[in-house]
Amino acid sequence: MKLMCFYSFIISLFLLSCTDEVVYEYPNNNNITNINGMPKKRGLSYFPVSWFIDSSTQNHSNGIIDSVNLKLFSKALAKVGEPILYNYYTGIQVVRLTWIRPKHPFLVLSVENIDNKLYLKENGYESVNEIVKSSTGKDSTIIEKRIYQRKLIDYQNMVKIKKLIKKNKINDMSPTKYSSSCEGAKFVIEIHQRTNYHLVFRCISNEIEEPELMELCNLIINLRKS
Repeated sequence: MKLMCFYSFIISLFLLSCTDEVVYEYPNNNNITNINGMPKKRGLSYFPVSWFIDSSTQNHSNGIIDSVNLKLFSKALAKVGEPILYNYYTGIQVVRLTWIRPKHPFLVLSVENIDNKLYLKENGYESVNEIVKSSTGKDSTIIEKRIYQRKLIDYQNMVKIKKLIKKNKINDMSPTKYSSSCEGAKFVIEIHQRTNYHLVFRCISNEIEEPELMELCNLIINLRKS
């Protein structure tokens, strides 16, 4: 009997360790989105506004909203029809990277756990060379090509991502961080789980900045090659 109780205790601990930590309560505001996260009207913020404290000026200490970057990312996500993830839990575990690149168009990479199958969704634009005819012959020009695709990837990638989120304490990172200038690539990572939503916005000017966050960003970016 004691042995059975011991096994029951161990199993209970294991099940608790597998559940999402309760750190976020979804607003469930049907004036913002439907249950699938699609916005009810244009121009809505894609993130909790109060989380987007100014990360580019000295007003950070005064709690002033970084409206420039808030609008920049919200406009990009709305342009390609992405859902808002902070309002309702959509029923799909998502780790979404919105990547605004200085010399290329923006790209949204989402790792989605759908019915215990893992997908990488690419949504945005890519720079491509296009040959066009001109009066002098054929010229090459760079255009922005719309891309949208979802592909099945190895489920072990979700295990890697969750381990990395825990190891690098992504859920404990401040959503924004003061920066005196922002000349590099801009990243927003969103973690969307049943009982957890978190975001981290950073501008990265060089390879040595924010190594813990960039380890996660690079893992997701490299999934495009898998």
